[in-house]
Amino acid sequence: MSSTVAPPCQKVHWASSPDWGLWLENTVALTGDEVDKVFADRPVLSFPHGGPQLAIVEESAGLLRAVGRYRPDSVPVRMEVRAGECLTRLLIPADEPQAVRWADYAARVFFASRMLADGWRMLHASAIALDGTAVLFLADQEGGKSTLAHRACVELGAGFLADDLVLISAEGMVVGWPTRIAVPAELVRNADETSGLMPAIGQRRRVAFTPVEHRSVSGIEYSPPVPLGALVCIQSDQSATDPLRASVLAGCSRESFVVTAADVPAQHLFVSDLVGLMGGPRSGSGGEPVAGTETSWQVPAVLLTVGDMAGFARAPVWEVLAPLLSEFGER
Repeated sequence: MSSTVAPPCQKVHWASSPDWGLWLENTVALTGDEVDKVFADRPVLSFPHGGPQLAIVEESAGLLRAVGRYRPDSVPVRMEVRAGECLTRLLIPADEPQAVRWADYAARVFFASRMLADGWRMLHASAIALDGTAVLFLADQEGGKSTLAHRACVELGAGFLADDLVLISAEGMVVGWPTRIAVPAELVRNADETSGLMPAIGQRRRVAFTPVEHRSVSGIEYSPPVPLGALVCIQSDQSATDPLRASVLAGCSRESFVVTAADVPAQHLFVSDLVGLMGGPRSGSGGEPVAGTETSWQVPAVLLTVGDMAGFARAPVWEVLAPLLSEFGER
């Protein structure tokens, strides 16, 4: 469990009873006929893109029983939620390591559903920590966020926060959210021998790691939550005469990047407690954002215009950013 939310969050000793308990037990796997009957005869919550499925077996006051498949071909797991005891039991078939992914899912639902309901925002962004503050890289899909996060950790000694998603509070505290890490193949040693090599997108190849794999293979240090220090918004412009150009980003343009990065309904769905699995708010978005959240982040913002995306993995990015952001000054 600690690998799901740590080291981004510190381990603490509870001064009182925890708010909720997650209990894992080994059990006998359901047979194929039992599984087919459960999912044929019961209401089913299905996530998009071949994601988790939950069949509700029983729901009454204070009690929820369900069967879940993490993927359509995964071994099913029984679940039991006892609201009065603030307890969720996962009954996992023995010798089925993939089934334990439900514990990872439940932990994410617990933390994210409550943080989103409390006004935190989820952003599609990568993030690193430099000098005790976070730098967020915002861009469109395949826009260079992961490249900059990886390069900053390797070349500048930055702490790693997130590759794809962050949670950020109204006051600007940044928490890296655990997802798989997709590093450009040209930045990974022996990428062709790596089992995590992903299909090429356009001209790019990437290698995917779980957070645990990423920490062990890369040797990169992960950072705990830190306050936001700067935003770097990346745009590609093939008509640009310079391979790289940086300029100060005005308030309204910065808001546009942040609003786009916050438009992640599928991610909200995956971390929302839609059926009360972990006793969280039953909402598809986790709660409404605090009004004026983005405008309260009074930090420098820079627009990085990339004219040559093919050479971005080796471009002198830090030299271009340094005159506008002190975090990237001489180190």
